[in-house]
Amino acid sequence: MIKKILISTGAVIGAMAITLGILLFVQQSTAPAEDVPSPDSSVFVPDLSKDYGACSVLEQASISSVLGEPANNLQPANNIGIIEESQAGEGAQDIVADSQTCVYAFTPGGVAENGFNITNAFVVQKSTYSSLEGASTIIEQIKADPSSQPESSGNNTFYTPNTAAQGPDAIYTFELQVFNGTERTVYSIRQPAEAATFTVESARTALLALADQAQN
Repeated sequence: MIKKILISTGAVIGAMAITLGILLFVQQSTAPAEDVPSPDSSVFVPDLSKDYGACSVLEQASISSVLGEPANNLQPANNIGIIEESQAGEGAQDIVADSQTCVYAFTPGGVAENGFNITNAFVVQKSTYSSLEGASTIIEQIKADPSSQPESSGNNTFYTPNTAAQGPDAIYTFELQVFNGTERTVYSIRQPAEAATFTVESARTALLALADQAQN
């Protein structure tokens, strides 16, 4: 099965695409085949054919230390594997990219069926684009998003908080996207809105600190 995340414009470029894409392909991976029953059809098997370092760019102890109390029960890394990205938006349809996602859940009990608790977790996603033009197109999409804030720490670093979600299943997301050539790394904090402990500013401070550790 080809696993894909649909990348679109605006805030969905990173955090929401991660969640929706992973939940979708995990559900598809664990769903029993209608025509060809198999005893292993409910087992999620990640694509580990490549390793972009999403689960090794940071030490778990460092993540816990920087995030503080919300990460007191931080779970070990879950390598979701390689996912093919399908780009959307003006000029992006021909962009070729794939990514690796690593989930550090804040609570235990993460399994394939619930997306490894990605809606309450610290997440690292590392993407690789086939060309500099592809990465540049995505950067221009982000710059056009009024909710994304460029960071002085790097010309191609952007912070995007989303605390507007409402409803019983609403999720607050805070993400920092760092571009370097044909590579993009997204560091994100995700929490249920009703139990969110991070603010826009505290999440930004934590993500910048983690990105700095990852680059040094």
